Amino acid sequence: MFSLSLTAQINTDRVLLMGRNALYYEDYVLAIQRFNMVINAKPWLGEPYFYRALAKYYLEDYQGAEIDCNNAVERNPYALNHYVLRALCRINQNRYALAEEDYQKAIAINPLDHNSWHNIVLCQIELKEYERADSSLDVMLRHWGKETEQYTMKAQVSLLRTDTVQAERWTDRALELDEYDGKAWGMKAMFQGNRKEYKEAEASLDKAIMQLPRNAGLYVNRALVRYNQDNLRGAMSDYDACLDLEPHNYLAHYNRGLLRAQVGEDNLAIEDLNFVLDLEPDNTIALYNRALLLDNIGDYKGAIRDISAVIKDYPEFWDGYRQRAAIKRKLGDINGAEMDEFRLDLMRRQARNILYGLGRRVSIISRIMLLWSKRMNTKKRIRMSVSTVVRSRTVRQNCSLSPSIPSLTIRKTPRLTLT
Repeated sequence: MFSLSLTAQINTDRVLLMGRNALYYEDYVLAIQRFNMVINAKPWLGEPYFYRALAKYYLEDYQGAEIDCNNAVERNPYALNHYVLRALCRINQNRYALAEEDYQKAIAINPLDHNSWHNIVLCQIELKEYERADSSLDVMLRHWGKETEQYTMKAQVSLLRTDTVQAERWTDRALELDEYDGKAWGMKAMFQGNRKEYKEAEASLDKAIMQLPRNAGLYVNRALVRYNQDNLRGAMSDYDACLDLEPHNYLAHYNRGLLRAQVGEDNLAIEDLNFVLDLEPDNTIALYNRALLLDNIGDYKGAIRDISAVIKDYPEFWDGYRQRAAIKRKLGDINGAEMDEFRLDLMRRQARNILYGLGRRVSIISRIMLLWSKRMNTKKRIRMSVSTVVRSRTVRQNCSLSPSIPSLTIRKTPRLTLT
């Protein structure tokens, strides 16, 4: 009798289709199993490596996906999608130079691949090669000159090159082409707000929010604009709207906490500052503001705890000693209060001696400015108004509009259309 060794045969086309169907229904583990079967049967094919890479990409295994893309490119160097997917894997690993190389190969295969051009600009911006990004956008304008996206991208690149005048011109061009472009209206509002044209900026942000109602950053910017027009109720409602969309938005919590403190909602302000300090425990400005609020609501031990933490980091912080001494007196800790007052008096004497030791040739104003300069140059110096919480809020709320418009985003590989 003869012993025969039979090798099981599979229909690779059918198994590959089954894997693609699993990809479509987001069953990535099953898809990988199907593609493994095809690769074992026909390891010379590039297609199963590509689809397995796609499944790994969706599972956020970017390194494994890149390896599979390498195998796919080796077997078929003329498929555009192989380079595009490998570039996306490299972008997610912050390897922008290599990603750009892949996109350059992709546009060599198809010079009119819009997504690849878009992501080339992204990579060049991440590499801080703004001139090359600007040149790439010029090419995009030649091919897709009637799309506003290219103009808003040009505006963002101009901003990165600190050319705000040119950035606003590109934004205006975008609005001339499409008056319903929410991103362009958001950028227009940013320029207007920085010029303190708050009424016009609010009108622009109204139009932006109408087109992009899910963009939380636009609500933050409109809140700042409304605050600068003394529309505190409107500003508060915008911070609430932002946090409904993004409950963990740091800036919205911080600014709403400052605003709540200003209108006397101390307990609610403390809740927002608690959130800020959970994310950023070393934020001494928020810590000191919370201490003042805790003092207002009668939580003296909590206030002393926070002020002591600030003084530990900034032992020359005069108002911290003054405030802590006042709180200790409320608790009946007279000895502790007198010790803080003694330290404060000692620091004042030392500062006075330094001031008078500069010599008569220096004017009083020059002496004060020199002393202030030395204090401000101290590492991690507190830069805030310390007399009241409300005054410190004004400084924070009057900050210029932040660019809430999303910077260039990666164009993801579209979902597969199975035939």
